[in-house]
Amino acid sequence: MTDRVGFASAQGSGEFCFDAAARHDFYETTAVTVIDGIGRGPGVNTAAALCAEVAVRVGARNGELAGIMAAAELLTDNRAVRPTPNAVGVLAVRRPGNPIRLAYVGDCRAWGFSGGTLHQLTVDHNLGEQMRQQGLPEEIASQNDNVVLTTLGRATVATTPVSATDAPLVVLTTDGVHGVLDLEAMVQIIKEHKDEGAQKMADEMVAAALEVPPSASGYKDDMTVAVLYRD
Repeated sequence: MTDRVGFASAQGSGEFCFDAAARHDFYETTAVTVIDGIGRGPGVNTAAALCAEVAVRVGARNGELAGIMAAAELLTDNRAVRPTPNAVGVLAVRRPGNPIRLAYVGDCRAWGFSGGTLHQLTVDHNLGEQMRQQGLPEEIASQNDNVVLTTLGRATVATTPVSATDAPLVVLTTDGVHGVLDLEAMVQIIKEHKDEGAQKMADEMVAAALEVPPSASGYKDDMTVAVLYRD
């Protein structure tokens, strides 16, 4: 196995793909991100790609929080209640011999695979998850999972969690992936392909998400996965 970082993306039913992913290496440090653009139109996919590139370049040099906040600066509009274009994202920073560091905003997720088990390392910043934490029934909470409470366009240091994981394998996903693949399916893909490299796992996870039929309205979200091994 040679590739210890990989990412893959696929367009859903929209005219453009509003997801983006990027990687940047700075000496021995590697930064990887997935970004999920919010809104419609060609400006959103451009903004998502810019956010991804800025996040990894700054993150590899100055750390995960600096990286995600630098991406946020591209979208900040203090005059708007809902900045447009907008996005959510998660950034992972890997340094040899250290835990992988994470920073995130919104409902992109980071997962850690260790001992044959996949653990969610982030908590979705959406109304549905907030309702679950408040003890509301799942049938009510699940109807509000698409209501995002924090975005890059409105992010501050105080609303941007950071964490670290010792998991030997970390997976980053947009909701077009974890919204259609359950935990069991993701674990099966990792177990089947973890010896073939990070790129193969990312490709297979996106391929599996693509196979899931669209919603009753015909809508299918964009799908992006990044995979990295801890050095």
